[in-house]
Amino acid sequence: MQCEPKYVIYYLDGCFYSKKALNLLSHYNYPYTIIPVSQEDKEKYKAYLGKQTFPQIYYHDCYNRRYEIGGCSDLEQLIKNRQGL
Repeated sequence: MQCEPKYVIYYLDGCFYSKKALNLLSHYNYPYTIIPVSQEDKEKYKAYLGKQTFPQIYYHDCYNRRYEIGGCSDLEQLIKNRQGL
């Protein structure tokens, strides 16, 4: 069985930056999993993640390691660096 690394995005309903980050991942065909966060659960996820903003994006590799990417602007910068833009 072959491992497929993927991005995990904590996606806040109604959040412009969450939608933008998801569109970037889709546009560049990066595999991802969405963890939907409702407005009602927003504070619970802020405490769980230790962050104040959404989205929060992580990269999971084949060795079960998790790397924090950050928010939408962090993802944009990562993509620019990878694409040589």
